[in-house]
Amino acid sequence: MMQATASNRLLRLPDVLSRVPVSKSTWFAGIKAGRFPKPIAVGERARAWREADINAVCDGTFLAEVATSTPPAAASASRPRRGRPPKNVVTSSPTEAAR
Repeated sequence: MMQATASNRLLRLPDVLSRVPVSKSTWFAGIKAGRFPKPIAVGERARAWREADINAVCDGTFLAEVATSTPPAAASASRPRRGRPPKNVVTSSPTEAAR
C-alpha cells in the first residue's frame, strides 16, 4: 500500500482550521479575497484542500505564490445592488400602472 505524501494528501476543513488559526468565516473570506487557497471538490458537497497549499499558508509562502500569479478580475462597479431599493426611489405599484 502506498503512503500519501504531504504534496498529494487532502485535508478537510476541520484539519485545515486546526493548522491555520483563523475562524471558519475568516477562512472563507480569505478564500474569496485570494489570501487562502481554493478548495477541491471531492464529492457533490465535500471539499478539501491540498496539504501542500495549507503548509504554504502556514509558512507564509502562499501569498508570495499568489502575488506572482495573474490577479483575479475585479468586480464590476456597475453590478446591480442586491436587496431592497433605497427609500428615496419611487416605484410604481401595480394598481397605479393599471389606471
